[in-house]
Amino acid sequence: MQKYSSYGAILNQISVGSKILDVGCGDGNVASLYLQKGEVYGVDISKNAQKLAEKKGIKTKLCDLNESKLPFSDNYFDVVIFTDALEHVINPVSLLKETRRVLNLDGKIIITVPNFARLSNRIRMLIGDPLDILHWEKYGDEVEHLHWFTAPKIKHLLIQAGFSKISVKPVSRPLIPYLL
Repeated sequence: MQKYSSYGAILNQISVGSKILDVGCGDGNVASLYLQKGEVYGVDISKNAQKLAEKKGIKTKLCDLNESKLPFSDNYFDVVIFTDALEHVINPVSLLKETRRVLNLDGKIIITVPNFARLSNRIRMLIGDPLDILHWEKYGDEVEHLHWFTAPKIKHLLIQAGFSKISVKPVSRPLIPYLL
């Protein structure tokens, strides 16, 4: 699974010994992959997800990213990761500015967002069934996708938030699983 996902690409961007924050860590399934690279912290709005993540070794804090600042001091992290989380917040620029604050000066932000334009999603939209790409009900928190991003839009938001060295690297997945 890791080979055909963005997770392998993320791991390749993280140096061993890093202090890592997974924003919107959920149940810790993805964040636990980062443990091989360093110390992993996570924030999430769901108490249920937080408990599951802690069982996997993630140091978690409950945080509503729409209403609270990240509960960490300035320059605390080497890497901050958003794995399909940025589309769930009301004000992405505000959260990205807050991310800039908790990153050390040489820190790295890694963002993945869903590809809403992939063929399977286009078919769902065409037949009038967008709910499974707009809603995320895994933990019963009814957290919805509030934004759809493109590469230029992500770049623009990062610039607004004060980031300057920006690179976009699309991560593709094999076509076969989408056809099954």
